[in-house]
Amino acid sequence: MTTKDNTPRSHYAWVDWARFAAAFAVLLTHARASVFVNWVDLPAENRTLLAYFLYMISRYGHEAVIVFFVLSGYLVGGKLIERVRHGSFDVARYATDRVSRIYVPYLPALVLSGAVWWFIGKSVSLSDFVLNIAQLQQVAARSFAGNDALWSLAYEFWFYVVGGAFALACTGRPTVRLPAMVIGVLALGIFVKLLPIYLICWIIGAVAYAAGASARPSRDCILGLAFFIAGIALSQYAPHRISENFIPGGGFDAKATPLRQVAFLVMCIGVAFILAACIHSSPQGVWARIERWGTALAAGSYTLYLTHYPVLLLCEHFDPVKYAAMEPSAFISFGLRLSLSLIVAWGFYWLFEKRTPQVRAWMTEKIK
Repeated sequence: MTTKDNTPRSHYAWVDWARFAAAFAVLLTHARASVFVNWVDLPAENRTLLAYFLYMISRYGHEAVIVFFVLSGYLVGGKLIERVRHGSFDVARYATDRVSRIYVPYLPALVLSGAVWWFIGKSVSLSDFVLNIAQLQQVAARSFAGNDALWSLAYEFWFYVVGGAFALACTGRPTVRLPAMVIGVLALGIFVKLLPIYLICWIIGAVAYAAGASARPSRDCILGLAFFIAGIALSQYAPHRISENFIPGGGFDAKATPLRQVAFLVMCIGVAFILAACIHSSPQGVWARIERWGTALAAGSYTLYLTHYPVLLLCEHFDPVKYAAMEPSAFISFGLRLSLSLIVAWGFYWLFEKRTPQVRAWMTEKIK
């Protein structure tokens, strides 16, 4: 996607805010679950308005990951479509970009996860470690060392493989087109074990990019918000595990029941409309300052997603109490866990994720 003067666009308005909000929503969900009992275990006299508010705002972690998938489809899948159209797809550059983006923060996060898992007295599985590096968690292994947030990385990796393989099949030399197609089909076979609905979410993001900026942004933003809210609401009222069942029929189920899969599609369509309406805008005045804050906050959002779970596991090891009341000590524990997760994420971001461009440049030089 280019600007009006045909220069490549390097910044997309509000995307950074979306990335940070999604990562923080995941952290909020897991942190609340590590401090407070499940809603059904909360005594009736403690089900206050404050408790309802806390549990309500901290139940959207899975939906936040779906937003990540749409954003990834928009920014990665959409650019793949654009490069295929222009005949400019470079498989070596694509592979280098994707591998460096995923693995520079991911490998240290795996080491952190293993170290915490070992420290709290759990058995560290070498086979799970290797299979997680190969992005086969949820396919042939568990998420490594109890870091349950890693499930989505397998999806992202295989989205990239499928997209890159079919891009190469469309643009590569005749001798590589058939092998690329075979790789793409085999990679699609992974989704026999993974849920195909999430691949569809990624494709929705890619199609939104290919469709271009909205001609009527106000209308599409309102329409997108309506779809997004409807998807969220439908997701919460689908049949789920009773542990989160404080809305009649509502809760959480990572396996995604059919009704919840429909809810995810509705939500993804909403996100796509919002992206088309807002992402190419040029905020002015106070809105420009607010938009820039998102860039600072989102810098380590990927690292936050990767590292927060082992931090919370370590906190639970030292403070295993689960609170059944909205008391000050509970909120102190909750706030400390949120803060520590953010501090560790910032440190790991500074040490590793921030170095991604240098690693990418080194990889590019090595494969020339």
